[in-house]
Amino acid sequence: MATPQTPYLLIVDDDLSLQAVFKYIALNFNIKCRIFGNAEDALEAVVKSEPFTQIYLDWRLPGMSGLECAQQIRKIHEERKQNIPIIAVTAYASQSDRDECIKLGVDDYLSKPFTVGQFLDMVSHWSNNPDDAVHDSEHTGHTTYSSQTSCSDSSQ
Repeated sequence: MATPQTPYLLIVDDDLSLQAVFKYIALNFNIKCRIFGNAEDALEAVVKSEPFTQIYLDWRLPGMSGLECAQQIRKIHEERKQNIPIIAVTAYASQSDRDECIKLGVDDYLSKPFTVGQFLDMVSHWSNNPDDAVHDSEHTGHTTYSSQTSCSDSSQ
């Protein structure tokens, strides 16, 4: 179980190289996470009440989209009176794409490609201010991430 000092992230992305990036970050920066390659399996983990502190969803996933998954997670959280931050991670970086994500229940937005620092800033922001749904462009950027690699890989 994650402590306040150790975020526990649910990460959903079907890109294997990006999954490796998330694993690398988790292993090197004291972050616990579970990684899934599709929304259906991630939703099952939420239903089972795993104690995630933040959720990172790729917008475009095979099967159920990340935004559809976010809406399903919000329904579960409403029933449980929980408010776990959901962050869209996507290459769709226009203001209208961002606005659509926010309208559909996502708390924040990280555009691909991103730096390790941008991702860590996002994790830190939502670890320190989970109820502060600020939707500015402070955390987004267009620099590149590396594909180098206590993260549980559930994508198989």
